[in-house]
Amino acid sequence: MPSAPGIHLNTRFHMDASYAAPQELLGRMLTPLGFEATRRRLEALGTRLNPRVLDLGGETFLVYVPDHEPDAGYRLLVFVPPWPSAQLPDGWGPVLDRYGIIFVSADRSGNDENVLARRIPLALTALANVQAAFRIDPRSVWIGGFSGGSRVALRIALAYPDLFTGAFLNAGSDTIGDTIPLPPADRLERARTSMRLVYSTGDQDSESAALDQASQASLRHWCFDNLSSLSDRGRAHQPASPAVLQRAFEELIRMSSAREENTRCAAPRATDVTHDLNAIEIALSRNDRQEARRLLLDADRRLGGLAAPWSITLADRCACGLFGKDDRAGAPPRP
Repeated sequence: MPSAPGIHLNTRFHMDASYAAPQELLGRMLTPLGFEATRRRLEALGTRLNPRVLDLGGETFLVYVPDHEPDAGYRLLVFVPPWPSAQLPDGWGPVLDRYGIIFVSADRSGNDENVLARRIPLALTALANVQAAFRIDPRSVWIGGFSGGSRVALRIALAYPDLFTGAFLNAGSDTIGDTIPLPPADRLERARTSMRLVYSTGDQDSESAALDQASQASLRHWCFDNLSSLSDRGRAHQPASPAVLQRAFEELIRMSSAREENTRCAAPRATDVTHDLNAIEIALSRNDRQEARRLLLDADRRLGGLAAPWSITLADRCACGLFGKDDRAGAPPRP
């Protein structure tokens, strides 16, 4: 691992990240019904997931090391790019130097690559290897990206709030509880009480700005209030200007803390989850499997991990094809 200040291209890592292993990754990234269907299908075939998703011998990364190490340790930005080769956007180096931030980004991790098989595992592998090689301030471990990479970064942030303390979302975002599945209650609570999310989009990039608004509205619906939005004056669909990048880091460095609004917001959301799952119970009590199936799929999409494990139990009772032909209540998949 290079340690001298500056840009280091074609860096190779050698340590696998346990949290990037397929079983762990799919469990965090898929909806509960989607993951359970995959697990049962593999079990029926007598197949196990490979514990390794990447051959690190063929992977390279860009690492930027700032010119000084802060007293508390380096800060870290793991960056998911939209382009095929890792790049450090113009003007970002001096800003990284100012705040003592290591920047790491994978090659062959652009928009044309598979999200689950490559883009997310590569980002998590970069995190593990940089943390092993440098003294990193655990309060300042961030995931970020530009354009399509920013959308992947938001997925990672929501799925791994135990690894990251914030996200820098540059000109790309999605809604949660729809495009991005909600995590289980414990991880969702950790994310919304300890993670800061900073959005930055050019003021001439109207499409990305509209996506940001929808994304932030969905986060606020699920009780996130540690959100910041920065408009980059004079920019179209481009990486953040150095001035806005500096403002974004100032926002990320500010300590996040649980707020009273989160508690007041979370109670009605929990009531909504119970109401939706009760509606499935009612459909099953009427033996209306078609309606139960529709409601289960809708709950899985909108509520994700908040509906589990109840949603899996209800899907077994429904026996309506959600786990394949042999998902009759209590029936294991055929060997």
